Amino acid sequence: MINLNGQILPGLPDQLLDIQRAAYYGDGVFETIRAFNGKIPFWDHHWARLMRGMLALEMEPPANWSSSFLTEEIRKTGIANSRIRLMVWREPGGLFMPESRLVHYLITVQPLDAPIFEWKKEGISTVFCSSIKLPVDELSGIKLLGGARYVKAAMESRRRGADDGLLFNTEHRICEAVSSNICWIKDAKLYYPPPGEGQVAGTTQEHLLALALENGWQVIARPCFRDDLLEADEILLTNAIQGLRWIRSLDGKTYGCDCTKKIYTLFTRDLKRRLEQPGSV
Repeated sequence: MINLNGQILPGLPDQLLDIQRAAYYGDGVFETIRAFNGKIPFWDHHWARLMRGMLALEMEPPANWSSSFLTEEIRKTGIANSRIRLMVWREPGGLFMPESRLVHYLITVQPLDAPIFEWKKEGISTVFCSSIKLPVDELSGIKLLGGARYVKAAMESRRRGADDGLLFNTEHRICEAVSSNICWIKDAKLYYPPPGEGQVAGTTQEHLLALALENGWQVIARPCFRDDLLEADEILLTNAIQGLRWIRSLDGKTYGCDCTKKIYTLFTRDLKRRLEQPGSV
């Protein structure tokens, strides 16, 4: 017997039973993907991360699953210019110890106005978040369904009047922002926190770093401390929906964006080239 918002029922409704393990345990992963005029140019990065996440949670994809199968399922929703969320969770059964490795999925699509990433000339304001610390363990880097820490950090950032917040891991190092990966520039060198610092393994950052390296930038993985950012020349954030954003201020200190704008130009040129290629996803 259950009480659902005051309604007494003999058990979970079918719709809630289907998502029981996602709701009870956050037992699943998700991808947030951007489509441009019906194309998903960075799909390979998302597919690889999704498979890594499912493997880490010991989930078993259905026999008919493949990269092309899921892209066709996504296209059924009419993607155009949109934000796509692909959720995968374990089928019902069990408590913390599941009874199955099989999965269910949900695809949701929200339309976006712009057909390309846009440069935010005003930049964004940020703060160091103190309310949460991100764990460093075998699940670091995966986009898990449970996002309570990020919700808390987003609320702290908004309460303090900032657009976004920078997050520490349990070792007191900066690893990412609320919904983005972070890089910083010092003396024309591009730095980023190494994998395994507690941050989500960002698909956009992965592509951007490779592109910067190909175009002559010195790209360096280094643990990020508070002073690294306070002494940086520029700081930038990357995510799959907004692309690249530059940080105008951090806890009251202001930054420029000359190098970041150059990297943004490289990134958008590469994106346009990908979108023009025939047969691209």
